Amino acid sequence: MAAPIWLRGQDLAVFTVQPGTRSATDGSITWGTAISMLSVLSSVTFEDMRETEMIIPVTAVQAHYERTILNSSCTIVEILKRGGTVAAGTPQVPTATTGPILPLIAQGWDLVKVVATRGKAAGVGTSLTCQTYTYLGTISRFSDGHQNLGANTCSLTLVPINDGTNSAMTDVESAVA
Repeated sequence: MAAPIWLRGQDLAVFTVQPGTRSATDGSITWGTAISMLSVLSSVTFEDMRETEMIIPVTAVQAHYERTILNSSCTIVEILKRGGTVAAGTPQVPTATTGPILPLIAQGWDLVKVVATRGKAAGVGTSLTCQTYTYLGTISRFSDGHQNLGANTCSLTLVPINDGTNSAMTDVESAVA
């Protein structure tokens, strides 16, 4: 019997964050440059939350719920590092070399697009079925801090936005070579 092939942290082949701005005139979103966070990502969690409403006649003796809204969240935890220089501009534009990425996004941006592809280790040449999450969100919560021992981290939690064309959270499986 063959051993199972477990999905591991090393099998996350792509993880990018992309800050965005919304036009005050027509509401359209412009996305900035995607920034890879693979080297500093501690964890990412996509949460699908379904809001429901109890809809039953007065004569019913058993509860019945209907889904009324799809809700979700995305939480990213970054391992903080020193170094780099901040690119010029307002709001500040983080890059992979500026040091901490999420603090800069939290300071100057509201919208973030997250893309995560898992199921294929980086550098593996064989075709495998991969899963790609794309999440469009606005910043709901940001935390940052320091401790004496272990990794210093910061976390950013996003809640969904509706850009008028896509679901806030999409999950697509595809074969990737």
